[in-house]
Amino acid sequence: MAYDNKVLDHYKNPRNVGSLDKNDPNVGTGVVGAPECGDVMKLQIKVSEVIVAHRHMCMDCPHSWTEKLVGGKCLNCSTCPACNGHNRIIENIFGEVIEEAKFKTFGCGSAIASSSLATEWLKGRTIDEAAKIKNTDIVQELALPPIKIHCSVLAEDAIKAALDNWKRKQASRSPPNTSDSGNAAKQDDTPPAPESKKGK
Repeated sequence: MAYDNKVLDHYKNPRNVGSLDKNDPNVGTGVVGAPECGDVMKLQIKVSEVIVAHRHMCMDCPHSWTEKLVGGKCLNCSTCPACNGHNRIIENIFGEVIEEAKFKTFGCGSAIASSSLATEWLKGRTIDEAAKIKNTDIVQELALPPIKIHCSVLAEDAIKAALDNWKRKQASRSPPNTSDSGNAAKQDDTPPAPESKKGK
């Protein structure tokens, strides 16, 4: 079977091979397998809160706008898009971004290439952007033959599993919502209305 050069490149020179600390609350781990071929893939992500956008205000006109950072840089930080005037940053907008991704895969060359490519694509993406990676994107990028499409499906499943694991960790770290219990306590403390006196 002839493989595309990109598959061979990722197979011979896999990117981001290794492991992250699965007990780290900022690390999400996904382990998936494909019984039909015996492939097993472990994919991990590490998420950090970083500046993802700048809020700008023009110094020469009333215009203000939000500019998303690309590669950690603001591409339009110098001039106002409305009047080409000077502007300044008035707010840094933070978001959760995948700063690191690692994988370990037991399987064929296509499975290794799919997971290697997935880790490359994950780094620098937000959680929402990472969730949009589909197996069809991997198939197209690596020109996988039909018999190896299941390897790309495995990579997408591993991404989803890692994201889900990270989200569960964040949910367990969130403080409980006490607003309802507080309201209930207030209602319980409210003295009952006095009984009406009849027949007097």
